[in-house]
Amino acid sequence: MTSLEKVQDILKRLTYKPNWIITAHSSITPWERDNVVLTIGVRVMDVDTGKPTVIHESTVIESYFLPNEDSGIVEIISGAIRHIEEHEFREWLKFDGICVRNPHPERNTI
Repeated sequence: MTSLEKVQDILKRLTYKPNWIITAHSSITPWERDNVVLTIGVRVMDVDTGKPTVIHESTVIESYFLPNEDSGIVEIISGAIRHIEEHEFREWLKFDGICVRNPHPERNTI
């Protein structure tokens, strides 16, 4: 089973929140043979405009770092989900209208 097949098998068995789409495909550059690109897409409300938007984030999983155990692959996917969730938390948590932990340093923070 290739690295991509392993990750895709895990994704078929993994569930998360509605409106979250998690996919995997092979890297396309020749020197990254058999590496996997994990992509997560989720529809969220833009913190500035209040309009719906879609966040896409991709992570390359190098084949020689891919764990043999399912639980290790699930942990990598969990980390990618946590990264997006943390970013959204930091954008939305405000005190007196000012972002407490803004992930965008060019914006106002406490």
